[in-house]
Order: sequence, then C-alpha cells, then structure tokens
Amino acid sequence: VNVGNGGVLLELDTNFDEDWKFYSSSFSLPVMVKYPNLTMQSELDAIQAQFQQMELLVAAADFPNNNYLDYLDAESVARYFLVYMLTDNQEINHPKSTYIYKTATGKYTMGPIWDFDWAYGFEGTSLHFTSYTQPFFWAGNTSAGTQFFSKISTDPAIKQLLKQKWSAYKSEGLPVLLKFADDYAEIIKYAWIRDQAVWHTSTTGFKDQVGKLKTWLTNRADYLSSYIGNL
Repeated sequence: VNVGNGGVLLELDTNFDEDWKFYSSSFSLPVMVKYPNLTMQSELDAIQAQFQQMELLVAAADFPNNNYLDYLDAESVARYFLVYMLTDNQEINHPKSTYIYKTATGKYTMGPIWDFDWAYGFEGTSLHFTSYTQPFFWAGNTSAGTQFFSKISTDPAIKQLLKQKWSAYKSEGLPVLLKFADDYAEIIKYAWIRDQAVWHTSTTGFKDQVGKLKTWLTNRADYLSSYIGNL
C-alpha cells in the first residue's frame, strides 16, 4: 500500500499486539500502527488525534449530516463492505485484520482486504460453505467493529453506493468470479491432492469442494440482493 511520505497504514485488531497502538476515544477501536515505523510517543499522539478527528464525526449526534465523508472515502467503504458481505467475512465485527490507510493529505481509505479464515459461513458454524444467510453485522452486539462500521452503513449515501455497486457486480462481476473459481481450481488441483495426502481434511473430492464454493457464492449473492435492497 503506497501511502507516500507522511501517510499511515493502520490495522484495527482486537489482538492489539503491535508496539505502537491506541484505543480510539468514541468506539474503543483497537488501532495499531503498521506504518510508518514510529520512534516516539509524540508521533503516535499525532496519528491518534488525526484518526479521532474522523471518528468523532461518525460518533456525533448529527451523523451522517456532517462532514465525516471529508475524512473517510465513501467509495472505498462501499467496495470493502461488498467484498466482505459477499464472502461473509465476519472479521470486521470484532474487528480483526481490518486495515485502513491514508496519504498525508488524503482521506482514510478502507483496505487492503485481508484474512478470510472466518469467512464463507465459518464463523458461528466452524464449517465453510454451509450457512449463507448470516447478516453482515452482528445484531445487538457491542463489539467495537460492529458499532463503528454498522453506524457508517446507516448513512443513506453509503447505502446508495452499496446498492448501485452490488447491482452492477451481480450482473457483470459474479459470472466472472464463478469462472475464475473453475480456472483457479484447475491450477491448484494437484496441490490439493498432495495436501490431502498429508492432512486428510476432506471427506469428498476436489470437484465436489469447488462445486460447494460456487453454489455457496451463488446462494450468498441471492441473499445479498435482498439484504442490500432492504438496507
């Protein structure tokens, strides 16, 4: 991620295990500085103050009718949400492995996407490619990620972006994704055979697993059309 001179890359993660970190003031988000490499507390204080300038606007009583989108890139939020919604990646709710960055003079931008082990229906079931109807945000949950990002999702401007982008993606992008699954499966099928010879983790064949993934994605996409349409 090229943030340039004076830019920052932050990770929101409940593991809270980096050297330079802080809890945000309004939502108690666990914010860790991945870049730049800091050397003194005053540098962290400046990053914290800048982040909390944006966060205070999200927490404000007049949200979303304030200028919070002067500090947070709406397009990146919508794209990020859609990827995580489609894959049912629940990491954002904790939050864990949730990245956000900005250049010295730019807005906070969501990304890069990262860490999909608790996706595809796994969280709550401990199985992949089963449940495809889990809502994106945890209802009634007080987790910092849920509180912060679900509030942003209530902004009509974000809702409108989500609806526009999802409609276009489902008709144009989803068929490409499903074809990619087949193409990539062809590339890794022999690696899967070698993997199973060591770990024996699958009770069905590789073709079966690919079919499960594609069926799950199709079902999830149908569910999302209703979910996003009702935002």
